[in-house]
Amino acid sequence: MEAWTTASAADEDDGPPCEVILLLATRELFATLHQVARFVASAGRAIQIVVVSSRPSRGELYAAFRCGAKAYIDLNADAAELVRAIRAAVSGKAHFSPSVAQLLIDDIASAEPTSRHRLAGADLSEREIEIVQLLCEGLSSKQIAQCLHVSPKTIENHRYNIYRKCDVDNIAALIRHAIQRGLVAV
Repeated sequence: MEAWTTASAADEDDGPPCEVILLLATRELFATLHQVARFVASAGRAIQIVVVSSRPSRGELYAAFRCGAKAYIDLNADAAELVRAIRAAVSGKAHFSPSVAQLLIDDIASAEPTSRHRLAGADLSEREIEIVQLLCEGLSSKQIAQCLHVSPKTIENHRYNIYRKCDVDNIAALIRHAIQRGLVAV
């Protein structure tokens, strides 16, 4: 299945005004989120974003909320959960399905007091952890840069520092270390 794209919404100007955009998370979600965020900003009316994902991840979740999503639910949630998510989004409130809420709780509970994590014996900043998670999702540096609203060169600099701190020299080794340290779910 494909995620919604701004082109399909822009072509339907004859229809009723859209208040909610429902996105099905795919590997291209991050690039799509950026396009959707631009569309919502230029729409001139209140549009809320609800993301539905078959395998929620921290990186995906944080990226969705940075791009303006109000609700994030698991694809396995029942129809009533989807209705609650849409109603919450329309009223401007955040909504998480129980599995997504647990992911956030686990993330908060695992944070060290210094709000830095250790990966392969090296301290990583929150931004570097976020980039590690996005890299593990299969995003390119350019896609991550679009999602985080920074230049691709900035992401490449972060990547260099992450590799150096983690004492790895390729993405496969970084993913292995990230899984071993619990920064990404398998």
